[in-house]
Amino acid sequence: MRVKSKKKLAINVPKAIESEKIKIPQFKITKQEWIAIVNITAFAFIWMLFIAPQLMYSDFFLSLTPPLQYFLYNFGIMLFTFIVLGIPLSYTMKHHVDLKGVIRGGLTSWLFVSFVIDMLEPPYIIAPDGKMLLTNMESLVGTSPDYTLHWFYTTLFPNIENIFIVLPFSGDCSLLFISIYFLSPVFVVIIMALLLKPGMLRKLLLR
Repeated sequence: MRVKSKKKLAINVPKAIESEKIKIPQFKITKQEWIAIVNITAFAFIWMLFIAPQLMYSDFFLSLTPPLQYFLYNFGIMLFTFIVLGIPLSYTMKHHVDLKGVIRGGLTSWLFVSFVIDMLEPPYIIAPDGKMLLTNMESLVGTSPDYTLHWFYTTLFPNIENIFIVLPFSGDCSLLFISIYFLSPVFVVIIMALLLKPGMLRKLLLR
């Protein structure tokens, strides 16, 4: 009895997939710039841990305008944000890291964290009717971005609090409330885009 020979199955084995090369960030930062980054980081920690806690309850601090209170209280956090978020954002946008990109990325990150995320997160300082919900200056209300914008808008437009617009989801809202919590985040996002892509502004102006 003849036994049929089994045909060998030809199995096409795929070629070995070459492992992707890991791209190492190119740090175009000089030694002096590295020293500056280290010093900025150290100064940020000193400001946050020692200077800001002593400053925020002083009579000098409470006598300042809200923008100055905001800047002085958050100065250390701003510097720390420049380093922590500025470096990865700089590499993400440009595929290399330099000091100019770190500063630009850090400033962009701070604007987003402070004037978009932090400001839109409850509790709010300004009510829909434009009135202040918190008035105790010792509660650090002066260091919040929405209170800073409240000072800015009421200084430029003294009657903005008394102008009301009917919104479909909340009824009458003060133009001050709308400007702070709706228009300002939009302006901040536009500023962020111009900071990350400065050529955009030049192209818009040349059109």
